[in-house]
Amino acid sequence: MSEPVVFISRNRIKEGNTLIHDGSAVMHGKTTFEAINDNQTKITTIIDIPWMDENADKTFLNSRLEHAAQIRKQLMESEI
Repeated sequence: MSEPVVFISRNRIKEGNTLIHDGSAVMHGKTTFEAINDNQTKITTIIDIPWMDENADKTFLNSRLEHAAQIRKQLMESEI
């Protein structure tokens, strides 16, 4: 289930949950938006991949997540 984020008010936390199906793979995601002040929002993303072995090499996955975070940052900063 996914919940769209419409706005963030001061002193409020908004969360969005996502269930991702990629073929037979299922992943759970959670993003939290926390208003720090009038000009800052802290964004936390948590991804749970239940089928992934704990010892698996996550280098590629981490690099893709970092790239996605950089794109989000650029998009947000361009709106200011």
